[in-house]
Amino acid sequence: MATENTCHFLGGLTSSVHCWWYAWLDAVIILGCLTFAFGCFTCTCYDSSLRMQTVLWKNVARLYAVVVLIFLADGIYVAVSLHELSMRWLMMPGLALGIWVSRHSEIRDSIRSRISRLCDADGFTSVAASVAGLVGDCSTHRVIVQAKSRFNYITCNDIAQIDLASNTPDPLLFQRTRPASFGGCDAFVSHSWHDDADAKWAALQQWRMSFLAVHHREPKIWLDKCCIDQTDINSDLQCLPLFLSGCQELLVLGGVTYLSRLWCILEIFTFVHVCGYSRKVSLVPVLSKDEDMGAIEHSAKNFDARACKCFEQTDKNRILSIIQTAFGDLDSFNLEVKQIFA
Repeated sequence: MATENTCHFLGGLTSSVHCWWYAWLDAVIILGCLTFAFGCFTCTCYDSSLRMQTVLWKNVARLYAVVVLIFLADGIYVAVSLHELSMRWLMMPGLALGIWVSRHSEIRDSIRSRISRLCDADGFTSVAASVAGLVGDCSTHRVIVQAKSRFNYITCNDIAQIDLASNTPDPLLFQRTRPASFGGCDAFVSHSWHDDADAKWAALQQWRMSFLAVHHREPKIWLDKCCIDQTDINSDLQCLPLFLSGCQELLVLGGVTYLSRLWCILEIFTFVHVCGYSRKVSLVPVLSKDEDMGAIEHSAKNFDARACKCFEQTDKNRILSIIQTAFGDLDSFNLEVKQIFA
């Protein structure tokens, strides 16, 4: 029979002192869970999905931290009062790992990308093919088959500064490319031909040096002037969304005219929509001697997809319709783009 000075909480059958200790722990856990639930609820108030994810993961990190502190305090209490080792301490490495992952977006994105590609190897391809089919008005099956045979990359050391001087086609550049597998290309280079060519070359080399410092090899990139077969341009343009989905990163060489070109914006939309995250979008400013960051910041602050320029009005209407369908409205997409350029 239990005596009067015993009670039962999450800690089990204990003395009254231990009972109060575990009651306090229970109250802290409940308070932490309620705070976490409230934090998750406030995430829905943000218009930007990127901001929403950031706040949500911060809440997850805080919850993990609270649990770690509780388990640490309980372990010390059990060790001092009962001279035993709390089994909760065995969970500490896993919780510490959870805090680390939740605080590092690049780790989360890498894990999510790898799991997605392992579990659904054709998932990104299918979504990208759907976008390609809508843009190019063709069947998704045809685009997939076509893209797999036309996807190429070029290493940065095979590109010269003169190659970025203009958008004049050069069939010889295509001969420097090599066949790529989906997921095997490091970066899709998105840029505007209306931005300063010398500044663009400098921006590309800046990103290249950063990549070399980390990976100790030349980056494999998809660059339109090199990787598009000039003998069949339309077929490659039709496959553009799939080429984007086959790259690990979207490298935006963003100058003052970048956000005014609708095809550049389509590349951002496709990468974020297909791959599901925007943190793999790397922005390197393209600034000539007469320009400063204020010009890019101004274009980003006032960005509106509806104001972007496109050679064909029918193409513009179709692209804006696709973006609006995916994001619910163009204003939500505008906020997403502003977050990338913030």
